[in-house]
Amino acid sequence: IASHDIFGPGSTFSECAETKIFRSSDLGNTWEHISTIKGQAWSSLFCHGDALYILGTDRNYGQVVIRRSVDGGSTWTDPREEGILIEGKGYHCAPVPVIIHEGRIWRAFEKMEDGEKKAFIMSAPVDCDLLKAENWKSSRLLSNGLGGTQWLEGNVVVDPNGQLVNILRINAGPLYPQGGKAAIT
Repeated sequence: IASHDIFGPGSTFSECAETKIFRSSDLGNTWEHISTIKGQAWSSLFCHGDALYILGTDRNYGQVVIRRSVDGGSTWTDPREEGILIEGKGYHCAPVPVIIHEGRIWRAFEKMEDGEKKAFIMSAPVDCDLLKAENWKSSRLLSNGLGGTQWLEGNVVVDPNGQLVNILRINAGPLYPQGGKAAIT
């Protein structure tokens, strides 16, 4: 299973994003389009239990949403019924890893607040209903304090000592005009 967003000029990415889902039955030699999800962007696909999930935002700087498919990605739940994890605007992410560590599912996000992208991570117990917002917890928003330089597209990973860290790319700014830097929180 693979996905990709539709964005750029002429798209509805800023109002109601669109993500295409594809399936391969021959180890990736060929792909079949099996569904289009309206209201899904910058999302990560992952399997958990007997279901497939997609977790991201509903549009460019939108709210955090999750959907479940029990038929391999052909049909998906509607987050307006269940699956809006954080309401409002300003949320950002990338299709980054979703990991399981110490009995919880973890995923990185950012929020645009006061003109700055602030990093945070979300988690939920592995044995809960992932579509219920009350099962998810968020860390505090972490500001980088680097004068216009943005942290974004965080990746929650387990470091060699078994601790969770968030590795983020640094968007070029006054401190790093050439880019090519990363942050670990």
